[in-house]
Amino acid sequence: GSQSDVWELKGETWSGELSISTTQLQLSADTSDLQFCYIKNLGSTAVIISLDGGDSGGTYPLKLSGGASTMFRGYSTNLKINEVLVKTASGTSTIEHFSET
Repeated sequence: GSQSDVWELKGETWSGELSISTTQLQLSADTSDLQFCYIKNLGSTAVIISLDGGDSGGTYPLKLSGGASTMFRGYSTNLKINEVLVKTASGTSTIEHFSET
C-alpha cells in the first residue's frame, strides 16, 4: 500500500495512554469492525483483556504482564472496537494502545 496506509503514520488513529484499575475500561465506544489492535502494558501490574464485553457477561481470558505487549487483528464482523475492554485484577497500571478500523 501507499505510505498513507502504514498504521504507524496514521496519527489520527493513535489512541495514546490510559490509566487502568480494577474497573473495566472500554478502549473505544466506536462500533466499527476491528481490523487491528495493539496494547502495551507500561506498568508492573498485570492487565487483563476482554474481547467479548467484559463484566457484562463476558470474560477476561488474556493476561498482559508488566512490560509486555500484544497485538491482534480483527476479522469479518465478529469483533467490534467497542468490545475490547481492559482492567487489572488488583492495583493499577498504565497501557498504551492503538486500534484501527
